[in-house]
Amino acid sequence: MESKVNYTAVGLFVVLLGALLGGLAWWLATGGRTQPTTPYLIYATDNVNGLRTDSNVLYRGVSVGKVASIAIDPDNPALIRILVDIDKAVPVRADTVAQLSPLGVTGLSAVNLIGGASPQPLPIPQGETLPVIPYKP
Repeated sequence: MESKVNYTAVGLFVVLLGALLGGLAWWLATGGRTQPTTPYLIYATDNVNGLRTDSNVLYRGVSVGKVASIAIDPDNPALIRILVDIDKAVPVRADTVAQLSPLGVTGLSAVNLIGGASPQPLPIPQGETLPVIPYKP
């Protein structure tokens, strides 16, 4: 007796399953976010132990972005240069300050933004290409 396998149906199933798994991997990698973001700089003056690339940026406890990179400032080694990507809809104003917040007992940290009541937008300092959020140790 011959096997009656429809190879077209099997091939279609494999292609659809592959596309579904690829879409799931993309969604997991991006966190499901496709919102436009704005880059900001933060210059930390103290230890940033526990802060990692892809750590959360919180605005009054709500996750609004991610840490894009962390590096020592080449012009001033006493400063740590933190580049963050924050959702465009978040009101980062002239009175907004950044602070590191520990996340429980894990040893990890997040950037917490405080303020935002001022009507004036955050200015771009002279000599910088991005807005700089002041840091509060």
